[in-house]
Amino acid sequence: MLVLDASAAMDIACATDKGMALREVILRGDVVASSSSLRLDLANGFARFIRMGAVSRDVTEKCLELALTLVDEHEPYENLIPEAFRNVRGNQISVSDLVYYALARQQNATLLTSNAAVAELCRATSVDCIDASEPLD
Repeated sequence: MLVLDASAAMDIACATDKGMALREVILRGDVVASSSSLRLDLANGFARFIRMGAVSRDVTEKCLELALTLVDEHEPYENLIPEAFRNVRGNQISVSDLVYYALARQQNATLLTSNAAVAELCRATSVDCIDASEPLD
């Protein structure tokens, strides 16, 4: 099982080089899960692009829908918050980002992320992770 976080979904939706490499990982056919908060997290990310005038609302809505089609299962974020809070430490990782980490940890799944801090937490806690904050092979 793969867990898709918002940073990786944004890269995929925006067709960045990292995103295209992550998309290839997903297309190998493994089940993809995410938090039910993914839509909100992506909407917030795309709203930044709209406010900056970088892309139109129509484009961002299409990108949002594309990213969401990659997910097979949505775990209610409410179920993940207790573990996310247990992992709040001296780091600067938001609870929103820790929800995806918690899901990967609970499911013994591989987390797909473009967030370097989340990837570092995965390495420190032996949670399998594909770190797109670094170049992918």
